[in-house]
Amino acid sequence: FYDKTIKTGLEMEPGVGSVIITVVAQFMFLMFTFGVLLVMDVLECFLHALRLHWVEFQNKFFYADGIDFKPFTYGAILEDD
Repeated sequence: FYDKTIKTGLEMEPGVGSVIITVVAQFMFLMFTFGVLLVMDVLECFLHALRLHWVEFQNKFFYADGIDFKPFTYGAILEDD
């Protein structure tokens, strides 16, 4: 993308036309870069909200009425021997 925008204006012979093309090309390059960053930021916000909705939705079906968790310990194995 850099080759098609900014580099084109920089490789032209010096003059008013090359300055105008360089300024327009830089503006296009900056707007494209800004657009990519904006899309990434919006995607980040969307995915975070989606994750929160998923976590809150799953809590409606969790009752915690199963078997108590007993973590693995070496002490319990050694006491059995």
